[in-house]
Amino acid sequence: MDSDSTPESSSSADVSTAGSSQDLARQFRALRDLVNLGLVGMIILASSYAYLMYHEIGVAARQVRQTATQVVAFEKEIAPKLKEVASKLEAYAKLRPQFAPIYNKYFGTNTQDAATVTGSAPPATLP
Repeated sequence: MDSDSTPESSSSADVSTAGSSQDLARQFRALRDLVNLGLVGMIILASSYAYLMYHEIGVAARQVRQTATQVVAFEKEIAPKLKEVASKLEAYAKLRPQFAPIYNKYFGTNTQDAATVTGSAPPATLP
């Protein structure tokens, strides 16, 4: 009887081993599918982020060009008028001593040299 029980137990062990290797292969395929799905998701996420950055760079460049034209227009049209008003107020403050404290309060500390106003001063550096 011992000889009869041995072949049955060995065949059940072979079936168990075969079932376990099939189960292991199935789990490995599922894991590989999950990794592939994660990689596809990362590719989609990275490409979406790259498109967003490309779009934002275009918007920023357009805003820089628009701001540059506005700065040029300000320097050509408005800055000379502001200088003229400031010089007239300074002359008025010299003629009327009672206006001098008001002028000094609002304009006295804002004196700038010509290099700073025209933009030829060296750029500020960050610490």
